[in-house]
Amino acid sequence: MAVEEAQSSLTLAGVLLNTLPVVIGGLLTAGGGFLGAFVSYRLGKKKSAVELKRQKIEQLVGAAYRAMHWLDLDKNIKLFGYQSDLDAPPISEVEMLGTLYVPELKYEVTRLSLVVAEYSKWIVKGQEEKLHKSKISDETVKAYKPIYTELTRAVGALAERAAELTQQLD
Repeated sequence: MAVEEAQSSLTLAGVLLNTLPVVIGGLLTAGGGFLGAFVSYRLGKKKSAVELKRQKIEQLVGAAYRAMHWLDLDKNIKLFGYQSDLDAPPISEVEMLGTLYVPELKYEVTRLSLVVAEYSKWIVKGQEEKLHKSKISDETVKAYKPIYTELTRAVGALAERAAELTQQLD
């Protein structure tokens, strides 16, 4: 009987030792599969976040250029009698995209917003003069060039900084 117990315990120990590599291999495989899925998920999430940021930067720059065009059209309608319909000013989109997705452009977006406000103020001044005096004063006409120059600089600075940010995403 003692011999049978020794053989059964040796057999049990032998079976455990023989199955140990299989059990460890299974645990490593399961752990590796989990780790691989986790790393893949994290990398995919980071990649999609970078792609979203890139898209929002592109939309912001596009909206900045549309804002410049919108102001020119607004000026032509209000001061020179052009016939056209205007949508909402794109500067709102620039501000929203900058605030929500690209806070790194806060300075450039704020600068552009201030210049757009100055340009709009200039349009209103010209419109008032045309309404009350039937013509826009030479002083107001001369004020256009510096305001427009500042607008193009603000849009250019925003686009340049946005390009730098896009390159940093790579």
